[in-house]
Amino acid sequence: MELRNHLNRILFERGLAEGELASVCRLDQGHLNRIKNGRVKPSVVTALRIGNALGLPVNRIFYLQDTDVSVAARPRANARADRGGRVEPRRHLRRSG
Repeated sequence: MELRNHLNRILFERGLAEGELASVCRLDQGHLNRIKNGRVKPSVVTALRIGNALGLPVNRIFYLQDTDVSVAARPRANARADRGGRVEPRRHLRRSG
């Protein structure tokens, strides 16, 4: 999962410059730019400052996006994986008798 944000859209819709938001949030404009472009994850305090400055809850600005498409299906309960990651079902031994 990756942290994403709607800052570009919000700033565009409100006609705000990045520098204006940075000064209200008491952040360096370069740091806000790195957050906006997803190169840096904001701390909780920074995310709350941005939310307060925009008058929005943090979850309306930041969100988690599932980016891992290579996740394999979970193996069955009776399956086991070998060292190569291949899954094969377990063979149960039957007693003859």
